[in-house]
Amino acid sequence: MSNEETQKQIDFLVEHQARFAVNQEKADERLTRLENIVANSYVDMRDRYNALVGAQLKSEEKIAALAEAQHQAAEAQRRAAEAQANTDERLNTLINVVERHISDQSNGKRQ
Repeated sequence: MSNEETQKQIDFLVEHQARFAVNQEKADERLTRLENIVANSYVDMRDRYNALVGAQLKSEEKIAALAEAQHQAAEAQRRAAEAQANTDERLNTLINVVERHISDQSNGKRQ
């Protein structure tokens, strides 16, 4: 092999090595961009997940508060029904007394 042929082969190898280096640099840049995209996506997804968890916890608290309010309302309604039944019973007793009194007066039994 002559010096000229050897030089051509060296030039060829140097040129290919330079292309390879340029291509490798481009690949490294793309990989860096991809890593940044993945990292940003991870941060975004983590933030969204945390926001979703926070919203879920608030919803559960509100549901628990609503359940407690419903329980208290049902208890108040039960007490009101008992009071109404007691009032009805007392009113019926009073009506019976008044009716008996009126009936006794109508029949000539004055007291």
